[in-house]
Amino acid sequence: MGTVLRFRAELALRSGNIMDAYESAKLSEKEFTWHGDKQGVSIAFCLLGDIEMIQGKVIQAIGYFHAALQIAADHNDISTECVIHERIGAAQKGNRESARNHFEKCVEIGGHLQMSTRAKALGGIGRVEKEAGNYITSQEYL
Repeated sequence: MGTVLRFRAELALRSGNIMDAYESAKLSEKEFTWHGDKQGVSIAFCLLGDIEMIQGKVIQAIGYFHAALQIAADHNDISTECVIHERIGAAQKGNRESARNHFEKCVEIGGHLQMSTRAKALGGIGRVEKEAGNYITSQEYL
């Protein structure tokens, strides 16, 4: 049931129904928790973080991302860990050093598994470098 609720949340999010997405994601997290599915909980937290980001609630989003990251790391779920590092990096707009660290961690631990996530992380590093005025370095990543 947790997976069905997660997919429902993802579909609602893609169609712009933020409230339904949030409610379904919260229910999926509760179902995954009840069944002891740690990977499911991690993915639900990541989804909740995405929903919070869309609403501009960066601090709440980062909280969900960190909770998801801890679970993924504890269970050696490298694929999810990589995705979450990319998400945290993208959320760190005001903190270039932290953003770059998370993007680099994504590339380091699982970039070979998630090519699209690797591309986003490398692009993130390029944007961080560009914002820092390092235009030549940024071109290596963009």
